Formats: sequence, structure tokens, C-alpha cells
Amino acid sequence: MFEEIGQFVQQTFVNRLQTGGMYNFVETIIYALILISIAFFVVYPFFDRRKIKFDFKFVLAVLPYVVLGSALRVFEDLHLVPRSVNPLEIWFYTITPGIYLAIGIFTILALVASIYAGRRMGWNVLNVFRNIGIIGAIPILAIDIINFKIPIGAVSFISILFLAALVSFAVMIAVSAIRKGFFTDRMNALALFAQMLDASSTFFAVGFLSCGEQHPLTNAILQITPALFYVVKIAVVLLILYYVDKELKNQNLKDFIKLLIIILGFAPGMRDALTVAVGTCL
Repeated sequence: MFEEIGQFVQQTFVNRLQTGGMYNFVETIIYALILISIAFFVVYPFFDRRKIKFDFKFVLAVLPYVVLGSALRVFEDLHLVPRSVNPLEIWFYTITPGIYLAIGIFTILALVASIYAGRRMGWNVLNVFRNIGIIGAIPILAIDIINFKIPIGAVSFISILFLAALVSFAVMIAVSAIRKGFFTDRMNALALFAQMLDASSTFFAVGFLSCGEQHPLTNAILQITPALFYVVKIAVVLLILYYVDKELKNQNLKDFIKLLIIILGFAPGMRDALTVAVGTCL
């Protein structure tokens, strides 16, 4: 039995971690279930009981941590750090899934520390929380920027951001013509942009460069045509936002779900954009 479990772990997780190849469906589902379980049964109840509001201001305070994680992930692409599949080694926490665990724990500890400092010192909790993230993200992002390929990498990075903004703007205009006020909620607008950043970085990297795609479902869509990824992303994010706004009554839970959508779009989108910029798949 233990041998069979060991073989399952080796085939499902370790082999891909060692090679950095494509995720398999079982691995993807397991990671998704773990993420959902931690988010809704640990993180949300813990901070909701402590009166933390997952509103737009909170999202802006969280984004530096997302940038930190995305920028740090590029270090392994640049071979600035070795690749490790051993959870007992620090380098394991610079690649997926270790980096999500490391940044998640760092973010939670920073928020707890900010709450404590706010109560003891009378400081604004969100300001402290945001500033910790900014201090952590700046040097890591700076190292990535120093390694940008000039001019092609820098131009590609700017092009991805512009493309994400352009598509987001077009979708917002189209949706607003049908359902007025949908994007007056800035969380909805930011969630759309985050997902379009992910779509744009993938579209640009696969459509114009020699980059590959690690996720099997995304890869299947891209094999049809890279542009289809936009269509799927737009449809899914709009349907989720529509359902959340219409069916859920708890405003904090609504905002928490939108926060997850933002993180799950912004984190891989920024990582991929930075990967293109530093030239590891040009």
C-alpha cells in the first residue's frame, strides 16, 4: 500500500516538479481543492471573525504580495536559484506549489502583525499591511526589471499590459451597454483586468513567442486558437461575477470571492509577463 502511495505521489507530483513540465489533470484538481479548502474554511473564517473587510482597499493592499510572489517565481526561470522538489529545502518555496504556500503564509502573518500593530500602536491596519508588502516586493521586482531584455522584453511587457487594459475596456463597454452599473463595483473591474492580464500574457507568449503552456485545460484551448482563451476567460469571469452579485447576500463573502478571482488572474498573469520580459522563453 505504501509503495503504491509512493508511486502515485512520484508520478502525480514529483516527476513534473523535477522537470518543470506540464501539469496533469489529477495534480491540477488536487491543488485546486487544497486552495479552495484553505481559502474558504481557514482564511476567510479567521479574518472575517476579526472584522477584516475584503473590500477594494484591502485588494490594493494585497496586490504587492501578489507582485512579490510573481516576481520571485521568475528567479528560478532566470536560474538565480536552484530548482528543488524537497519541501525541506528553501528553494522548493520559489516554485509552484511551494511559492503559493510561502507567499500565502507570509501574507497572512503580515496581516496578523498589522492587526496587532494597529491595535497596540493605533496605526491604520491596511496601511501597515500594504507597506510590508511593498517593502518585500520592491527589491525582488527590481532584480527582475534589471534582467529585462532590452528592447524586446521591455516592449513585450508593456504590450501585454496594454493589451490587457484594451480588452478589459472593450468588455466593460460591451457589458455596460447590456447591464448598466455592473462595473461601478471596482472589484468587478479589477477582477476582469486581472483575468485579462493572465489571458494577454498567455496569448502573447504562445501566439508570438516560443513559450509553452503548463496547464492541460489551457493548453487544449490554445491548441484550437490562442484567441479562444480570451473568450473562455471573459465568459467564465463574467458568469462568476454575475452569480456572486446576484445570489450571495454576504457582502464580505462576495468581496472575498472577487479577491480570489483577482489573485488567480493577476498572479500567473504578472509572472508570465515578467517571464516574457526577462527573455526566458523569447
